[in-house]
Amino acid sequence: MMMRVSTALMHQNGVGLMQQQMQSLLKTQTQLSSQQKMQSAADAPSDWSAAMGVDQALEQNQRYQANASSAQHRLGLQENAMADGINVLARVRTLVIQLNTGTQSAESRSAIGVELAGLRDQLLSIGNRDDGKGRFLFGGTQDDVQPFAYDPNNAPALAYAGNNDTMDLPIDSSRIIALGQPGQPVFAPAGGDDDVVSLIDRFVAMANSGSAPIDQADFSDALSQLGRAESRFSNTRASVGLRLGVVQDAQDSLSQQNISAQATLSDLRDVDVAEAASRLQRELMSLQAAQSSFAQIQRLSLFDFIR
Repeated sequence: MMMRVSTALMHQNGVGLMQQQMQSLLKTQTQLSSQQKMQSAADAPSDWSAAMGVDQALEQNQRYQANASSAQHRLGLQENAMADGINVLARVRTLVIQLNTGTQSAESRSAIGVELAGLRDQLLSIGNRDDGKGRFLFGGTQDDVQPFAYDPNNAPALAYAGNNDTMDLPIDSSRIIALGQPGQPVFAPAGGDDDVVSLIDRFVAMANSGSAPIDQADFSDALSQLGRAESRFSNTRASVGLRLGVVQDAQDSLSQQNISAQATLSDLRDVDVAEAASRLQRELMSLQAAQSSFAQIQRLSLFDFIR
């Protein structure tokens, strides 16, 4: 049986083919100009959805990285403060050992007392350090109030205005870091020991006692407390250092995750320019051939078909 093909149907098929080719050509041109494979979800629904998921993961990583950077800055300042405190206490130990040698004159004792008072003030300043933005390092989570106030007329001389709480900050999907270092356990511990400021004041009083013999029981107790204060500062520094290490590990992991995610996004979205340019040439040639064939068919008459 012979199939009849009307002129109208031939025209319709030819136009439809050229429209499809023009759409493909336009899509390729758009990809080249935008450097993106997809302009909307309709272009490739599964790839579009996958890319959106990667975008969300990158946004979350950016928040984690901001948290990690903030934690690194604050913990770094806390570690430096503890290191400075350890150095101050080491100098205090050197001076008080000299003070108790029994060979000091009233004048040399007084000079030691002056230096000890300066070291006391340095420790107070360390306890009241901030992060450069007015947020105090050793007030716990109450970091908007200066944590320590010194009044030699009070007992104890050092008052703590902070709290003993910490703030948990997520630095990646599985790690949380504690910020807001409480200062009281370090500078003014409970349990019978003097705060570090009052402790140094005890040594200052010994230094300012002229040539009178130093009470050895009092000195021995104060020296033992000084050793425990040094341990508190060292242990706190070690704890902060461990947390800094965790933060650095998280930052390294986040960087690697970002590199991998960016590579995945590139595979999903970025156009292979060389391939797309070659495809554009092929599509253009196909369209031109179709247009030429269509034009020739349009010029044919009934007699051309029956010859």
